[in-house]
Amino acid sequence: MRSLGLFLALLFAQQQASPTFKSGVALVTMDVSVLDRDGRPVEGLTAEDFEIKLDGRVYPVKIASFVQIATRPVVRVGSATGSAAALPPAAATAAAPAPVVSEARIYVILVDDLSFSAMRGKSLFTAADKFVRTLPARDLVGLTTTTGILTINPSTDRTVVLEGLRRVVGQFADPRTARPTQMGGGREGGFSDQPVGLMQALAIDRGDIGTLKDVIVNECFGGDRNALNTQSLAALAIENNCVAQVQREAMRTAALTKANTARQAEALASIIEVLRPVPGYKQLIVLTDGLAVGAEIAPLKPIAVAAARAGVRVSVLLEDQDMNITDEGRRADNMGKNQTDVGLAARRREDARLVLQGAQTATAMAGGHFFRITGDPDPFFERAALAGSAVYRLGVDPPSGSAPDRQFELEARVKTRTGLSIAASRVAMIGEPEVAPVPATPLTVDERLKGALGAGREVTAIPMTVSTALRRAANATANSSLELMVSVEVPSTVKGPLVTMFGLVDRQGGMSSGRRELPATVDGSPISTSMVLPMVPGQYRLRLAAADAAGALGSTEVPINAALAVMGPFVASDLLTAWVDAQGQGQFFVSATLPSGATSLRTSLELYATSAAPVEGMSVLWEITRVGETDPIAERDLAPRAPGSGLRAEAEFDAALFTPGAYTLRATVRQGETVIGRSIRNLTIAR
Repeated sequence: MRSLGLFLALLFAQQQASPTFKSGVALVTMDVSVLDRDGRPVEGLTAEDFEIKLDGRVYPVKIASFVQIATRPVVRVGSATGSAAALPPAAATAAAPAPVVSEARIYVILVDDLSFSAMRGKSLFTAADKFVRTLPARDLVGLTTTTGILTINPSTDRTVVLEGLRRVVGQFADPRTARPTQMGGGREGGFSDQPVGLMQALAIDRGDIGTLKDVIVNECFGGDRNALNTQSLAALAIENNCVAQVQREAMRTAALTKANTARQAEALASIIEVLRPVPGYKQLIVLTDGLAVGAEIAPLKPIAVAAARAGVRVSVLLEDQDMNITDEGRRADNMGKNQTDVGLAARRREDARLVLQGAQTATAMAGGHFFRITGDPDPFFERAALAGSAVYRLGVDPPSGSAPDRQFELEARVKTRTGLSIAASRVAMIGEPEVAPVPATPLTVDERLKGALGAGREVTAIPMTVSTALRRAANATANSSLELMVSVEVPSTVKGPLVTMFGLVDRQGGMSSGRRELPATVDGSPISTSMVLPMVPGQYRLRLAAADAAGALGSTEVPINAALAVMGPFVASDLLTAWVDAQGQGQFFVSATLPSGATSLRTSLELYATSAAPVEGMSVLWEITRVGETDPIAERDLAPRAPGSGLRAEAEFDAALFTPGAYTLRATVRQGETVIGRSIRNLTIAR
């Protein structure tokens, strides 16, 4: 879930929270959505219209504020029903005027790829593509997945999100088909015609002996329960491989299912939590194929807690799973006269219901709106946006003596009207309610980059290859003055120009930083830059962030141990490397891509004496070896020179030696026949 905890936090880090009008009294606050039968927000309710229960006890509503983000058709309580209200939902939505947006909104599409198999979800992703294209140009749109494989920062650039939707693929590893099931029972050559279902496995895992017996009877004894009447399950498992296999399959399936559901719930809670400090309107649209929750909903509690804090509108869209009409049920050779279970068809129906109900439960925990899609999914995205376009912000006095961080189980309903649906998080907590939101101001590129440096985490929307090397500072006479040489390369596929920032964080958390703008390349070569950072010995973290012309942002952090290596009476720099062009000019540091026109690789090692040390008999053996091989492809055995206050050993290798692949560059330092140290650098070369 790493990237889920990053991408919006980085995007909005260091942004000032929007100023709001506060009530001045610490209340238990909650956001409540109220919709009519056509899925449109209902306006005109007052505090007296709501009933709020905290931990099962009714408390009077002190504050009720209707917050409408965009002007859309709403139902005013007590008004006459117009012709649009008489239309079915799809027609009413189609007839509605386009929204008049009062502020830029943030939409994040979360594809629950942990729920989709590789072949499912395509129509939903296509509908999401159409929805993104219709949003106003000022809205920010982002995309992420529950696995974290794909993460695209919210921006006004639609192209990166649309490309991401085309690339997203389901990652669900179905535990029911993870490996063939061979149970066999007591019948010769018998095989199970279906695996243990998700619902069955979860029931067996929580100790439902009745379900376990039903599965064993159907899988091992053709529906005949007589065997269970004469022996215990423990005895049967010893004598009958099928019985033991059923139990193993059930526990394995349950364990895999619970682990996957926990990952889904963690991802959903994480992305809601990350949105919490972001001001303005925030809507999370979740595309899922369901969650196998079962009877235990404790894993979903963090979703409710995150939603209670974040003020995020959550809409969950699930497409009905079609049953396979060619499934004929159990095979003829397994059908006994007492066989009542039809096999795979029954399991698929049960499991489809299980994951559907799990998605509904997760939505309810988040106080969101659930949309079960049948037919064309396109209209459901507009309905999701419409449902989240307005909310009531309520506040009630907390029970006497409540701690500031206390959480309450929340129940909310409209007590004065019928025919309305209400959605609120299952958890509420004490906080100062916002009475009126102030529109968020979009961050500048520099603000986003500063936020990325402050967060210090990895975001891969812009991949960066970073090389570093440590040496003593030029013209320094003591080893307390060091230089860190840094080279950064971004692939040519990234849309230039780039704005980059770097920061060097010391052990106390202090950071020195800088900024550079890098032009786009015209020859298809990578975008690159190099810099030299002065430092004293110690532990550091080098942070780099870059934003491209499309608004995408990438960042990375590299740990730095600023200490020269000890080699006998010397301390040594890192291996310093450069590509050399036809004019003899060096491009410092070996990058991942062999530059066009490179004629050779030049490498050097600097040695600084810590005491009076003889230089006679000093030599450095250079070796370049392909990873996986033992014999070097090239060697040089050279004596170091003594320019200035130290020694410098240098070797050069023809660029023609390097075909794409991984290499090890090794320098072995010898004093006479004695090896006093080695320095190694790994190279990955592409063309």
